Amino acid sequence: MNRPATALSSLLVVVAGATPALAQEEGRRGGPGAPLAPRTSVGFIEAAGNFGFQFGEQEYVPSGAPGESKHPLTNGFGFNATAGFALARGLDVIVDYSYASADSREGELVGVLDEVEGSITYQTITAGVRGTYATSFGNLYGELGAGIILPFETELEFTYAAPMSELGITGTGTRTDSYNIGPGAHAEFGYQLPLGSAAYLGTGVRVQAFESNNDGESTELDNFVVDFADPQPMTMDINYGTESATAPQTYSVQDVRLHINLGTRF
Repeated sequence: MNRPATALSSLLVVVAGATPALAQEEGRRGGPGAPLAPRTSVGFIEAAGNFGFQFGEQEYVPSGAPGESKHPLTNGFGFNATAGFALARGLDVIVDYSYASADSREGELVGVLDEVEGSITYQTITAGVRGTYATSFGNLYGELGAGIILPFETELEFTYAAPMSELGITGTGTRTDSYNIGPGAHAEFGYQLPLGSAAYLGTGVRVQAFESNNDGESTELDNFVVDFADPQPMTMDINYGTESATAPQTYSVQDVRLHINLGTRF
């Protein structure tokens, strides 16, 4: 065979071997000149700040005159961290840790209380799944998780008005209620804006609910007036139990929070 024929044969062999790889790459590109589609990742890590409203059991606060009250509108900030492991393209199993705090609006009762304020802080740990759908401008995602709320406390604080000093009641009084670990779940839906090949900025709305009780826990009163019809400051502990005179109570934590997420896939 002459040299031109030999060279042509060699070229055909090289092209034939390269064609499947090029076709596979073009398929991943979505066509000539199109951007590369995301590769399947092992998983992701994500951190978020959040703000929201607590809709669980809460007392209305006095709004000035006796007999008048207003909704506490309990709200506050928090943060959470989420890690995911890819089950398939667009589907991850997730583990999430979240911390949240919320304070009520301030109230007052003229001549009795200069200020009334309630607060709650809590932590949750959940596991579940997240589905992600790629669009032309980013990713839509939705997730469901179930888990626990860790032991937590609620607090109600009174600041007594000057006229109360005539009854020997001054300063501030607090009631702190402790609650057990309890089950619950969350759902979150949102959008992720790519910040390169792996990182992304996201925003989402999370709805969650957890149920707890105070069986075996206590309420701590510190200079706290329980009944203003017979105003006496009390400093004591009230213990709850199924075999004691003070029966336990249930408590529900329910909130809606806006999340701002920063994450990366790897």
